Amino acid sequence: MLSEGAESLVCVKCDESFPIVGGHPILLSDNNKLFSKKDLSEALLTKSNRSKNRLRKYIPTISVDLSQDKLALFFSLIASQTGVLHVLVVGCGTQKSHLDNLRSPYDNVRLVYCDIDSSSWSDVYCDAHNFPFDCGSFDGVI
Repeated sequence: MLSEGAESLVCVKCDESFPIVGGHPILLSDNNKLFSKKDLSEALLTKSNRSKNRLRKYIPTISVDLSQDKLALFFSLIASQTGVLHVLVVGCGTQKSHLDNLRSPYDNVRLVYCDIDSSSWSDVYCDAHNFPFDCGSFDGVI
């Protein structure tokens, strides 16, 4: 569980602090040997990658092409459940608008986008090798 500070989130279990940069939390552990909070924070702060994102919608992506039929089936199956459902999108890259369009008919499905790439359209930056989420936090994963 995380508590919100002025410019960070703090884990209530271990007291580790996670910076919020540009409105997006960086949920990387201090023990992460592959990625550092500092490097990702600096990449996000430069905003040089963000100006490229404006052009990305016109440039073909090298991201995984998610099957529309399979995603539509997934959303319809999960949306048939009652209540608000949370789905984690791992390695979202630049597919946020595409997935939002596929999800739009299902008002009870909320997507949370995560990636480690500073140029991605993430809600949260984290390492898929070490998710900072408790078991059962999400109803589905893409």
